[in-house]
Amino acid sequence: MNTTITVAIVEDKELIRQSLAILVDGADGFACQATFENAEAALDQLPGSVSMWY
Repeated sequence: MNTTITVAIVEDKELIRQSLAILVDGADGFACQATFENAEAALDQLPGSVSMWY
């Protein structure tokens, strides 16, 4: 059974964020769904997220 684990990356440094996305996408069974510069952006944009910070 092939199962893909989907992840989102939250990291403020762009180079690290992009590098992590490349690593995740290159790993068998993993896929990077999205990357975000901060947690607020992730909470606003990820499906099913409820932002409690407002």
